[in-house]
Amino acid sequence: MKKIYILFLAFLLNLQANATHMMGGQITAKQISGNNYEFTLTIYRDALGAFMYEFQTLYYYNTNNPTQIDSVNYQFFNGINYMSNNVEEYIFNEFVTLPSPGSYVVFWKGCCRNDAILNMGQGINIGQTIGMRLQTEFTYFANANNSTPVFLNQPITLTQVNNLMVYDPLSYDADGDSLTYDLDIPLDSNGAVVPSYVAPSAVASVPYSVNSTNGVVSWVPDNLGNYQSSILIKEYRAGVLIGTMRRDMQVIVNADGTNNEPFTDSTEFVYNNNGDVQFNVIGGNTITFAYNIFDADSDFCEVVATGEPLLLGANFGITTGSSTMYNNTFSWATTPSMIRSKLYRTNFRTTENRPAGHSYQYDKTVYINVNSNSQTSIKDLNKIKVLKLYPNPAKSEFTINLFSENTGSVNTQIIDAVGQIVSSKTNTVAVGSNIILNNISKLSKGIYQVKNTFQNNVTYTKLVVE
Repeated sequence: MKKIYILFLAFLLNLQANATHMMGGQITAKQISGNNYEFTLTIYRDALGAFMYEFQTLYYYNTNNPTQIDSVNYQFFNGINYMSNNVEEYIFNEFVTLPSPGSYVVFWKGCCRNDAILNMGQGINIGQTIGMRLQTEFTYFANANNSTPVFLNQPITLTQVNNLMVYDPLSYDADGDSLTYDLDIPLDSNGAVVPSYVAPSAVASVPYSVNSTNGVVSWVPDNLGNYQSSILIKEYRAGVLIGTMRRDMQVIVNADGTNNEPFTDSTEFVYNNNGDVQFNVIGGNTITFAYNIFDADSDFCEVVATGEPLLLGANFGITTGSSTMYNNTFSWATTPSMIRSKLYRTNFRTTENRPAGHSYQYDKTVYINVNSNSQTSIKDLNKIKVLKLYPNPAKSEFTINLFSENTGSVNTQIIDAVGQIVSSKTNTVAVGSNIILNNISKLSKGIYQVKNTFQNNVTYTKLVVE
């Protein structure tokens, strides 16, 4: 470790980390004990570009004394994780001892980003000109534990033009702090926002956006190419901001007109009033549900579950194979100590490997409410289930395969992004499977919710109109 003072600051910030074709990354800080922290630097790299050195330098300072910058040279390189689509994940770990409690900024800087990025300016070698900086700010408390959040999901690196991309970074905070999410402008190697940055190109009805409460990114790209973004997490404790961290990520948009997206749904899925899959379970009981994948192309697929329940003993085997149908079961034996008001989140990521050698990834998040009383679960209340909604995305019409436990009338409403009901119709259903055809030829492109109401039972299914 060495001290670097303000006289050398300008020189310091112009140094390069001798790494090229960087796609993104993040920095986390984990409190080991007292003032002993572990800093973890994660970098995502385009494997088709130039090589990256196995040693990196990280800089940090107390915000009360920003002119005194410490540095640490990463000596513990954990190897390379090979992701899909020629992307590599490099993870560096190093331990530091902080001098005193306070707010700290930790950053890494390097050259170079990909030259092919379309939303960071124009010109030859634009990626080498801009460079990249990853930065995290956190608070070391004298009398309380605090670590930064971590991302449980890797970035999605490839998506299809004019198709909906849903990406859940699935952040987790071990201290239980509150997190909010924003889209931010990426930083250049000097720590300044990229002046020529614009949001990734998208259809007007579904721009690149992040949900401020859960961090889920939604986007329907309208153009081919490479696009950069930065997700900013703000960490609060008792209503006070105690830290920020960002994940930079790059997504490649291509065209694959022959591909049918896997249908990631289950006959056991039930939906809350937000249109999210949610189950209730009494603490001490076991929750079990099937998770089924249908792929019309019989591509080789892999389904992996991540999230806090998996850290607490839940089980979900990795499903792989080349088939039209993939079946697996999620099971979690909860305990009374897990009862809380905050919902638990589990993300199911399906990776679809196409014959051309590239892979697409699809995220679906399930919420679990572990409660303390014998309230009737959402699953028990639902007497209707959407077995399938297809095609999705749709252009002029779509079909609902609806299962009903009773005979009666089902009202189907289509709701736009601002909550307006744009279509409503009522159909009579019988016991068992029912087919309902819906004409949407007059609807504008965008994301909609399809709401089915049967007596007091409601289901929500997301629909993309293209």
